[in-house]
Amino acid sequence: MEALSRSWTGWLRAGAGRGWAGAGLAVTAAWTAGVRPMVVLARALSPRGELSEAFTQLLGRSQLAFGLALIGAGLLASRGARWAARAADWRRRHPRAGLAAIFVAGVVTAALCEQVVFGGIPHVTDASSHLFQARIFAAGALRAPAPPCWEAFFQHQTVVTSDGWWFTKYPPGQALVLLAGLPLGWPGLGMWLLNGASAAALAWMVGRFEGRTTGHLAGWLWCASPFVWLVSGSFMSHTAAVAWALLAGVALIRAVEVPAPARGRGCGWFTAAGLCVGAVAITRPQDGIPLAVVGAVVFAQCTPPVRRRLLRGLPSMAAGCLGPAAALLGWNAAVYGRALSVGYGLDDPRVISPVLGVRMGVHEANPLRALIRTSLHSTLRLDRALLGWPSSLLPCLLSLAGWRRRSVVPAAWAGGLSVWLLYFFHDYYGFELEARYHFLAAPAWIALAAVAARNLWQGRILRRGGPDHAAALLLAGGLYAAGHFVPAVLWPTYGGAYEQASPALGRAVRDAGLEHAVVLVPSDRPLGFHYTAGFAHLPPFLDGPVLYARGDPQWRDCLRQAFPDRTFFVAEFSDDLTSVRLLAAPGLSSSGTPPAATGPPGAGSDARPPTRTEPAGP
Repeated sequence: MEALSRSWTGWLRAGAGRGWAGAGLAVTAAWTAGVRPMVVLARALSPRGELSEAFTQLLGRSQLAFGLALIGAGLLASRGARWAARAADWRRRHPRAGLAAIFVAGVVTAALCEQVVFGGIPHVTDASSHLFQARIFAAGALRAPAPPCWEAFFQHQTVVTSDGWWFTKYPPGQALVLLAGLPLGWPGLGMWLLNGASAAALAWMVGRFEGRTTGHLAGWLWCASPFVWLVSGSFMSHTAAVAWALLAGVALIRAVEVPAPARGRGCGWFTAAGLCVGAVAITRPQDGIPLAVVGAVVFAQCTPPVRRRLLRGLPSMAAGCLGPAAALLGWNAAVYGRALSVGYGLDDPRVISPVLGVRMGVHEANPLRALIRTSLHSTLRLDRALLGWPSSLLPCLLSLAGWRRRSVVPAAWAGGLSVWLLYFFHDYYGFELEARYHFLAAPAWIALAAVAARNLWQGRILRRGGPDHAAALLLAGGLYAAGHFVPAVLWPTYGGAYEQASPALGRAVRDAGLEHAVVLVPSDRPLGFHYTAGFAHLPPFLDGPVLYARGDPQWRDCLRQAFPDRTFFVAEFSDDLTSVRLLAAPGLSSSGTPPAATGPPGAGSDARPPTRTEPAGP
């Protein structure tokens, strides 16, 4: 057998790889013969019954990639099982080193996605609003004076009031996270660290109930998740909320495990859990609803002594929540005039800027049919992006095989489904970053995927060849993600001017060495989200060397009068928004020479990069 295992034929015969490779050959043969089942299915689900040529070709390439991934997984299954066994043995001997490696991997993947994929800037208007508020905090203030000609500087998800103030519409939690890295010039530093903390906390918690190897697998799947990369590199608040929730879970587990003689230390863990729960509340308060459902399921799973211990710890948890609660009440009182304001600019009559409100439930503008269609679309996007596999959610069903009372499975399913149900009734689709509203459920689904792989390994699904099947599942998914999803979907969609926000604008301004200037960003494209690329660099107090304003003609006279001593330039984008050149604005500048061109001209008004209403990819 050892001799056979040294050859590809031996690996196929010795383990379960033959079935996986055979399935891959069948899928590849169907592709060669022109049989495209996913194209047929997608066309049937399309409201118009037709698909674009680009999407049809993408589905065809995905089928080929799937077939090749299955073949590769079959060939490598036995060897992959042996590698996994050796890695598990190393983790058992070095548990802390394993968690440290997962933490570092989480930090590095978030940093790489932010800097390489997104170009170091926020692309979604919500994220740019958080960074804007972080800069206000960095100046030692809670709000900035509203700018002259405020419409020319306005960005969605910020608030301008009639008494002359300007700030984010969101609670302050995410801005405080971004504030941590601003002095170093890395505003995303807090996001990177929290993503690493999420990975390590998830690995630790799953390992506590499902075994250390399963926990570490969950941590590595988190670090390998394209969905996690996108959200953790985006400046959005979802990463922070998930990290605080996971850290609260770690603190609660540690609190109830403290032995009786050291219960004072247990109170400290309860207080830390309360602090993390409060951090969730000042970051994404709506996420508290699914978290409460998870908490109820966990409480029901606990034994009576543990329940009593949790109830005794509630006062300490409440004490931990006091700091974040006071911060939120103080924020509301300072910016909205009332400590108990609902926030988001919804109940303050002084707000004069447009506020995008959200309506929940079934109503005339959002009928049940639209809710079902939107939820199905979000679920499919989550399914493809969570792990980058052909299906990331289907393997989670295998987690139901033989689960015990002391297991993460019930709580994980409750978390995943409660998040889905909450946003089923949401009238905004949230397709940015694939399915950002579902990020709160990402730890639950990834934990279930790790448990599913463990069940395969232990023979709970198939009695023979369990380790080889588990290794083949992970290898097939990983090969498909690396060979298709990342290069064919993730990079073309996000590696450039995602949401029309082009990092090329900031590079062009730096290369030109502009000083005491105003750069006008044209808004003549559909939706006009490309102003986000300028707003990402805008100093809130308008005291920096370069200001960025919307270039609409109706605001130019006001801007000229408000900034008579600044030189005005117009940013001219290329058709694909990947390069910019700066031109002197005629009639606005009393002096100034246009800098050298930094890219080809000609931003055609008919160019349509991916936008919110036209999500890129399948």
